[in-house]
Amino acid sequence: MAASIASYRLWAAPIDRYGSKAVLRVLLIPHAVVQLLWIFNRPESYALVPVALGLGGFLSAGISLCITPLVYGLLPEGDRKPIYMGCWSAAASLIFAVSTLSSGLLMRLLEDMEVEVWGMPMGNLQVAFLLSAVLQVGPIFLLRFVQESRSVSLRELLGALNLAKVRELVRRRREGKKS
Repeated sequence: MAASIASYRLWAAPIDRYGSKAVLRVLLIPHAVVQLLWIFNRPESYALVPVALGLGGFLSAGISLCITPLVYGLLPEGDRKPIYMGCWSAAASLIFAVSTLSSGLLMRLLEDMEVEVWGMPMGNLQVAFLLSAVLQVGPIFLLRFVQESRSVSLRELLGALNLAKVRELVRRRREGKKS
C-alpha cells in the first residue's frame, strides 16, 4: 500500500507524456512476473515477501492510473460520459469483489493440492499465484485492440524511459504545479 501511494506521483508524468496505453504495455509483464515471486515464498525464503509487496504496489499504482484514462477515452462523448464512467467503476469494483470470493473458493477446492513443478513442491497458494500470473498475460494481447490517440509506440517509450529522463519529467511536473 505504501509503495502504491508513493508511486502514484511518479507514474503520472510518463502517463501524461506518453499515454496510458504505452505505459500500461510496459507495466503488465513485470506485474505478471511479480505474481511469480509469490510462488517462491516459503518459510525459509520470506525475504521475498517485502520485495513482492513493494514491486506489486509500485506496478499496480501505475496500472490503475493507466486504466482510468483509457476507459474514459473509449466512452462515447456527451453528457452521459460521467454516468458511464461511474457504471464502469461500480462494475470493476463488483468484479474485484467477486474475484476475491472466487479465489477463496478456489483455495478451498485446492486445499489438499500438492504438486511438484521443476523439482519444487507447490501447494494451493503457489498454484493460485501461478494461475494469476498466466491470466495477467492475456490483457497484453488485448491491449493492441485499444485505441488511444496520444499514445506513443512501445519502442519510443522504452527509448525515453531512462532514469534521468523520468527524473526530469517529474521535476518539470512539480515546477508546473507550483506556477
